[in-house]
Amino acid sequence: MKILVINVAPEGYCSMKQTLEEEARFIQETYASPGTQVECCFPENLAGAGAIHLKQMKAGAVCGFSHHVLAPTLVKKALEAQEKGYDAVVQTNTNDPGVEASRFVVRIPVVGIGKASAHLASILADRIGVIAPFDTSIPNIHRVLQLYGVSGSISSIVAANPPTGAGRNLEEVLRCFERAGVKCLEDGAQILLPLCGVFIPMTFPARALSERVGVQVIDPLAVGMGLAELFVRFGLTHSAKAYPSLTKIMSSEISSS
Repeated sequence: MKILVINVAPEGYCSMKQTLEEEARFIQETYASPGTQVECCFPENLAGAGAIHLKQMKAGAVCGFSHHVLAPTLVKKALEAQEKGYDAVVQTNTNDPGVEASRFVVRIPVVGIGKASAHLASILADRIGVIAPFDTSIPNIHRVLQLYGVSGSISSIVAANPPTGAGRNLEEVLRCFERAGVKCLEDGAQILLPLCGVFIPMTFPARALSERVGVQVIDPLAVGMGLAELFVRFGLTHSAKAYPSLTKIMSSEISSS
């Protein structure tokens, strides 16, 4: 089984510190089952989407706009994955940009870790506390959770507002998430769902936050990888009735020109 993990932003515009090789090794060792081969990639920088995303990240002002701009390049990567023989795609951003669009043009499973994690959390608990990265992220996360049909289970959405500079201290970032988690618990949460993949799990593991706040914290990447493997193992993918593909589209047809 071969799974392609797609980073949300193009190379040079992504805030992750790991190389693709380091990221793939981390995911392989942490989440993949024996026999699963994991590869990671960056999407192309179509229409300057990478610069927009990075600008919003550096300002701590991610609002959802950059996710819409990034969608075409993420769709292109999903198409390339299918053309190269990958069995499934996992998209690492918890807002799931490009996931719905990708399903119209590929038949391999395309897993959005945000939607998958939100529904898993609703199975494990009645009241979900959602941790957003920034205050500016909350309106779009609220909108996305409504579209997923889980908004009735959300007790509150609280922003961590961690520092974003190059010299940020890991302990300081973790404390920001701890404060947000505690606030969620005060609002009635029974489980925590962090929708900020660049921080959890790529900066620190979900269990680090769980140990501090005393409740289970969902790891969205773990959920996404596990679901992708399940889909491939049992021959499942998104419904052709729900996502009809009326004509074949090739990745080469999606370009900036």
